[in-house]
Amino acid sequence: MSKKLTAIAATIIASAMLATAANALTITNSDKVNHDIKFIVTGAKGETKVKVAAGATAMFDCSKGCKAHLGKDKGANDLVIAPTATTVTIAAGGKLSAM
Repeated sequence: MSKKLTAIAATIIASAMLATAANALTITNSDKVNHDIKFIVTGAKGETKVKVAAGATAMFDCSKGCKAHLGKDKGANDLVIAPTATTVTIAAGGKLSAM
């Protein structure tokens, strides 16, 4: 492969890696118990469950925007998350917030 082609390929790969990282939503569980969060991505069918251990973090792609649900009561702990959000925090008692 020529040097020019190698440089172009490296640029494309680096851009793809940065785009993926930029779309990742960091979920921080500040609660003392483990939680399962169900995410529904805007425009998608079905939901994705993300398990977050007490005091741990997880990642989820919410680049199109999404709705997060925590707990058994539908609607009680739902949070609409904008595509520009970078973090979701689970506070004590299982309260969700996004920034």
